[in-house]
Amino acid sequence: MTTPKSYKDWWNEHSKTSVEAFSVVTNAATDVQFQAEGKRVADSFLALGLCDSKSAVLEIGCGVARIGRELAPRVARFVGVDISDNMVAHARERTADLKNVEFHALTGPSLAMLGDGTFDFAYATIMLFHLDKEDLFEYLREIQRALRVGGRIYVDTLNIDGDWTLTKWLGDQKNHVGDAKHLDRSRNQYASAVELRHYLELLGFDAIEIHEADLLHAIAKKGSRARREAPRYYLQGHVDSPLENELTLSPSARIHGWAYDPANAVASVHVLVDGARKVDAEYGLLRADIGHAVKDDPAAGRCGFGIDVAKLALGDGWHTVEVIARRKDGSTFSAGKRAFRLNA
Repeated sequence: MTTPKSYKDWWNEHSKTSVEAFSVVTNAATDVQFQAEGKRVADSFLALGLCDSKSAVLEIGCGVARIGRELAPRVARFVGVDISDNMVAHARERTADLKNVEFHALTGPSLAMLGDGTFDFAYATIMLFHLDKEDLFEYLREIQRALRVGGRIYVDTLNIDGDWTLTKWLGDQKNHVGDAKHLDRSRNQYASAVELRHYLELLGFDAIEIHEADLLHAIAKKGSRARREAPRYYLQGHVDSPLENELTLSPSARIHGWAYDPANAVASVHVLVDGARKVDAEYGLLRADIGHAVKDDPAAGRCGFGIDVAKLALGDGWHTVEVIARRKDGSTFSAGKRAFRLNA
């Protein structure tokens, strides 16, 4: 039998009975051990002050309520969600005696059934490393929406930078090459601390703590700053030359491309040299291709920039240049970054 490809199908296939569900969640040999494991995690959340008796708590990937059954009696409200209908059914059965719990089976990385700003604490533990990166990020986005301002988040995932986990990744990698990766939705995936921090910052979290071990442990708070949404246009700029993999340049070369924001016009462009020195570039050059793509805005046809490499006064060796566009309101965005070696 071919292993089902969707998250829902895979986890449903492996959780038809409570025994199967227990075994795919943890290595606990007995229900007593299983319960003790859940209690240890619940105790940790409470001891860290992430939730208390007044908290509304959300768990992503609740499974059979291993943690939820131990945490729910100690908080005001507990909501668990899981991609597996079977897992949710087991969770409901195991918490039938609790009055402050509810569970939802998901169809994908959306928490549409939950309101904005509803929860004080949300967590996903021993779950995110089963997800493709795009799905991991989408769950984080949905958690951010569901948390109130000031609400806390805890997430963990496997650390690509750990000695043990890097060795584990090397072992996993050879089994998930090409289409084979699509056949096992429980496969392990890995992230770095820098990557996880970027995701949380983009979504408007602050007070971010990331503790590196075999698991990356991330704790953060939902700030009042709005999360960064995708721009109306996929790109707001591009460095056309040099190319991304054009690794050498001569002093006679020219850096050029375009920068355009339909909502907030670009006023000027400069080049940041080696992360420190700013050099102004020409802006307002003709870009008929962008003008053709954006027919309703004449400014789009004059969004080109350019600067001669000689004007950057670089010495021989490796350099980085980043093109920074400044909007009329003073805010900035990057139109691209290049690394190259100058050959005089």
